[in-house]
Amino acid sequence: GTGYVQILSRQMAEGGRTVAHLNLSLPGAVLSPAIEQLAATIGRPISSLAGNFIERQAPFVPTASTHVTLFAGGNDANTIGQAARAGHGGRDPNGFVDTQVRQWGNDLGDLVARIRARTPNARLVALNLPNLAAAPYVSGYTTAEKQLMQRVAVGLSDQVNALAGRNVLVVDLMCDPRLLQTSSYSSDGFHPNDTGY
Repeated sequence: GTGYVQILSRQMAEGGRTVAHLNLSLPGAVLSPAIEQLAATIGRPISSLAGNFIERQAPFVPTASTHVTLFAGGNDANTIGQAARAGHGGRDPNGFVDTQVRQWGNDLGDLVARIRARTPNARLVALNLPNLAAAPYVSGYTTAEKQLMQRVAVGLSDQVNALAGRNVLVVDLMCDPRLLQTSSYSSDGFHPNDTGY
């Protein structure tokens, strides 16, 4: 594969490390039951096959893991943004977004605690989000809708960045100019292509 997990595994093996690779990512998954419930309220239910990281992935992190990467937030950002655009914040969509971001941050902390309980000696690496307001899939959004998506992406990235204080290494995608280039995205304008990875 050409995703970041496969690339990282190959690079570690090429560097002389013994690598046992287990990719627990599920397309369409969100971080927590809270986001899963929010998605259902806006008519965008998360597939029962995808579910959420806390219930569907954390319990399966091997206890002997020495390196765990977390890349959550893209599907969550889209759910929060769509709920805000659908009026879930009433006259205060920014307040709604901020409340959702705080809940997401609490859930992220819960996920990290669950992983650490399973594999306390593993190095944890988390990736924050690029500025989704600049991604090609939102090109048809109004300026206000793009500002909302930026608020969501920056807010979720801030929650990931805060993990640095909890001994988690953070990869900064928010400030990587390569992810502002259309050529880094697949045809859906949301997922990275090979160049993006």
